Amino acid sequence: MQIAFLGIPAVLAHVKSGKLRVLAVTGLSRSPELPDVPTVDESGVSGYEVSPWYGLLAPAGTPRERIERLSAETTSIVRSAEMREKLAAQGAEAAAAHPGSTRR
Repeated sequence: MQIAFLGIPAVLAHVKSGKLRVLAVTGLSRSPELPDVPTVDESGVSGYEVSPWYGLLAPAGTPRERIERLSAETTSIVRSAEMREKLAAQGAEAAAAHPGSTRR
C-alpha cells in the first residue's frame, strides 16, 4: 500500500479520473471539490488539521507603504470572482491576510 499527503490541486484530476483514491482531507472542513471525502478529524483523529498556504515575502526594510500596496493589490486579486473560480476548479480556496498577520 502506498500513501501520501498531497495538496488537492496537485491530485484532483487523478482523483476525478479514478487513478487515486482519497482517504481523507486534512483541513477542519470538507473540500467543496471532494464533498464526500471525510476530514481526518471526522475519521477519528480529533483536532487534526494541516492546511497548506502560500505567501508573499519582501526584503527586510521594505518601506511600509510598499508592503501595504502589495497587500492591497494581492488581496484584490485573491478576492476577485475570477481568481476564486480558478482556485476552486483546482480544489483550492482563496484567503488573504493583512501584512504581519499570523492568521490566513
